[in-house]
Amino acid sequence: MILSTLVLCCLLVFVEARSLPFLKLPYGTWQASSFDEVAKVYTFKNIRYGAPPTGNRRFAKPEPPEAVSGIQDGSKGAACMQLHTSGTDINTRGESIVPDYSKIIQASLSKKNYSEDCLFLDLYMPEESLKSDNKLPVMVFVHGGGYTTGSKDMLDVVGLYDGTGLVKQSKGRVVVVTLNYRLGVFGWLGGTTAERAGATNLGLMDQRLAFEWVQKYIHLVGGDRNNFTAFGESAGGGSLMHHLTLGGGTIPPLFNRVQIYSAGLAYNFDRKGRLEDAFQKFSAVAGCQGKGFSCLRAASPQRLILGQIAVAGLSFTIAKPQFGPVPDGNLVKNAASLDFAAGRYWKQLDSVLVAHAIDDAGLFVDPTIKTDAAFLKLLLDAFGYVDIVASLAAEYPAEDYSSPLARQQDVLKDAVFACNYRWVTNAFPRNSYNMQFSGGSSGSHGQVLPGVFYNPTLTVEANGTNFPVADYFGNQDIFNSLQSYIVSHAISGSPNTYRNAPSTISWPKVSGATSENLGNVLNVTNNGFQLITDSQGTSSRCDFWLAIHSELANKANL
Repeated sequence: MILSTLVLCCLLVFVEARSLPFLKLPYGTWQASSFDEVAKVYTFKNIRYGAPPTGNRRFAKPEPPEAVSGIQDGSKGAACMQLHTSGTDINTRGESIVPDYSKIIQASLSKKNYSEDCLFLDLYMPEESLKSDNKLPVMVFVHGGGYTTGSKDMLDVVGLYDGTGLVKQSKGRVVVVTLNYRLGVFGWLGGTTAERAGATNLGLMDQRLAFEWVQKYIHLVGGDRNNFTAFGESAGGGSLMHHLTLGGGTIPPLFNRVQIYSAGLAYNFDRKGRLEDAFQKFSAVAGCQGKGFSCLRAASPQRLILGQIAVAGLSFTIAKPQFGPVPDGNLVKNAASLDFAAGRYWKQLDSVLVAHAIDDAGLFVDPTIKTDAAFLKLLLDAFGYVDIVASLAAEYPAEDYSSPLARQQDVLKDAVFACNYRWVTNAFPRNSYNMQFSGGSSGSHGQVLPGVFYNPTLTVEANGTNFPVADYFGNQDIFNSLQSYIVSHAISGSPNTYRNAPSTISWPKVSGATSENLGNVLNVTNNGFQLITDSQGTSSRCDFWLAIHSELANKANL
């Protein structure tokens, strides 16, 4: 697309065939980093969307970028400061799910540069944008990682989260953006002290600043800001739930379509108790007990990370406070579950795609919980009230399970994943497309991602042999077809318009939103697609969890 926006001092300069184009913004100029000859996609790496959140900007609301001189080639950028934590059992389980799992992860992590100066995004633009005035739908991805790990290109060694495949699948009809946001203590502090300092939900604010960047500048690469699909997995999906409930649903989320995969939320309620206690412990270990945020802003990142470890440990467990969105009386009024149930959410979305894995929770069980007594102690540590634990023990009676591990897994499935899926569906019952992912090696949490970001040209080495990435994690043909649904939904609002036929089936909108089980759910397996009645996210079980959340909110005086 040849742009005529010189008056705005913002233009994409196309010099000549196959030269790398430039994106000129009011605060700097970026040149594309690469061009994929097969997919016909230009990639712009590390476009700054926010000022460095360092110095006095640490623990503060993100600010727009400052001017930068010279041509930026995308080589300067970093992932946000983080610990390389995982689910409690994710490494041992991961090796059984995917051979060489740890080697693949470490190969990607070892290449990363980590810094607090990390508010960057990547942009994937079809070559066709240089030749046409047509406005293209936009897909913006929010990564997962438990709100403590990850980046826009954390797993680029296997093509995650590279937007090239999505643009290729669309035949050059979408623009894709991926983004970083602050993690752990840098982005997700809670408690009343942090609230008074304006230091809560900063990761959420980072994401919104990136969305604002898209609204301002995506037209420069042929994108249509009014056809904007936000999509995210795990913590990314949980974040998107909160963008829909910002200010109790009074703040527009800046996107008109959403895709939420395995939304993960370990709900935090007790602002004045548990969350404040966690903040004070963090502050003390960081060397700033009683010294306020001026001390925390001056502390070394390593000292802050030590404080994070003291609060949340090195692995996920509901027994300890977890990072993520928290009620702060301002941006996040209440738990997203309660806001959705009360109708306090942004309702003007034209289409929703919401998904869960058949086994989202398995990676996150605590393998040390081997007795019923240990299970009950885990619940007491997590929820803090004997009466809440009694209700949970009655809802999940020991005699219904083969082991305390199975019992724990069922609680985690509902509390952290499946009911989020149901609550989003209940909020958009007339325009929601629902999916269960049962493919890959076991239908585990995150195994949908190679399908979302399917790219047929990528290979990965395992046991001395190069395999197509999609075949390595599952079935290449299925992932290709799955991605066609995803891209079709982003382009048109329906997964059926541009799906790959005949390898796919017609996918209707969900049914049964007022029933015990949801119907017309697309089940994705290694052998194909089928419509099922979903056994997860049942009405009775998720109503039970709503009651638990309501009681916890009342106890916390929300």
